[in-house]
Amino acid sequence: MTVAEAPPEAAGKDCLPCLRKHLAQAISYAKEIANGHGQGATLDHRPDLEGEIGNAEQHAAALGIDGYRRSLRDLRHNLDARAWQPGDDDIALLRRMWQSAMGLSNCNCRGQK
Repeated sequence: MTVAEAPPEAAGKDCLPCLRKHLAQAISYAKEIANGHGQGATLDHRPDLEGEIGNAEQHAAALGIDGYRRSLRDLRHNLDARAWQPGDDDIALLRRMWQSAMGLSNCNCRGQK
């Protein structure tokens, strides 16, 4: 599927730097939640984390990176079952995904050209 054939909701999501940005932001929010900015806190970052993981999942799907898409979907479901309370393993997974995305080169984004 090319960008022109992508459904409207995927348009503009085929951007590798944006995928990395959402992964990095998810790492940051996950660490904030792990340090007490979750349920019951004045500043609850759980919806922010959910949004960043969802955005990263959409970018991975638009880029055709199925392994990332599946991992992010599984992570999203696992975190949802735990009221969005990430653990060290969740943060480590996001960090590994961000690091491995540095080696990818299948970006079709119009904004980077």
